[in-house]
Amino acid sequence: MLSGKKIVIFFFIQFILLAPTINTASSQENEPIKILFIGSSYFAYNNLPRLFDNFAKEAGKNVSISTIDPLGTYLYDHAFSESTATKIKEKKWNIVILQGIGALTAYPQNYTNKPVDEALSILREKILLNNPSTRIIFCLPWAFEDGMTWKAGWDDNYEEMQLKINSQTIKLSGKIGFTTAPVGIAWNTAINEKNHPLHYLHLSDWNHPSLNGTYLMNCVIYSSIFQENCTGNSFHDELEEEDAMYLQDVASRTVIENLSFMNLNGSISEIKGNWNQINDSTAGKSINGMNIFIIMVLASSSLSIIILQSRRKLKLLKKLEEKNQ
Repeated sequence: MLSGKKIVIFFFIQFILLAPTINTASSQENEPIKILFIGSSYFAYNNLPRLFDNFAKEAGKNVSISTIDPLGTYLYDHAFSESTATKIKEKKWNIVILQGIGALTAYPQNYTNKPVDEALSILREKILLNNPSTRIIFCLPWAFEDGMTWKAGWDDNYEEMQLKINSQTIKLSGKIGFTTAPVGIAWNTAINEKNHPLHYLHLSDWNHPSLNGTYLMNCVIYSSIFQENCTGNSFHDELEEEDAMYLQDVASRTVIENLSFMNLNGSISEIKGNWNQINDSTAGKSINGMNIFIIMVLASSSLSIIILQSRRKLKLLKKLEEKNQ
């Protein structure tokens, strides 16, 4: 039986090898950081790119924002879209932000007509072909406010759906290679801390983001890009100061405390916690740093075990050969 430490070490080696290059600076020091948002209604509602532009500039960042987010468009559609391909080729983007959809990410076996993995692979190839140093960030989606209980024959609630989104996103990141902005995880934290107020981050359709939701997504993306605390930013859009400051804090906590876990800083300089005492007691709690880590270990431990077992077999064969000589 493998010890917890061996699984942890091997997993992080795999994760770092597959990590995309982090590049937030533009090629010339005085040029703005060129950022492209690729998505649909989740970005378009409350105009996330506009909100991010104002938020970043208020923080003193020199950014240039572009977007392509027609309503009802999935990443799979973008992957085969001529207009999206043209937009990708328009500039040497420093950063491209990709918007995910919760149901497609959590249940790839049920939503096969718009496969997320194929879409991300194709878009990644096109983006890096245009500029090999572009940093690709995938927004880990949020779950529907009522999970999948609205669909006949389904019983996953909000928390259960979010856990599956997290797990699938981690697998995709390792398989394809991109940075993850933990938007859905920050949403989960806020919803739990606020004791699940109805439509706090979701609109009344239980799906799209309210202004609170869009603002929180903006803060998570900001902290994911610049790897810094975003609290104290005076741009609140139309939110009350108290709400804006709280959402800034949630985003900062979610990102900054989990840079290594989310593959945001390309290093594993500090690992907190006793990883030999992981158990199922966290399953019903808010999805925090420990939960994120558990998901990532579970997603990769099977492959780790297979490879380590193969190495043991090779050592055994070598010993047998030496014994027979």
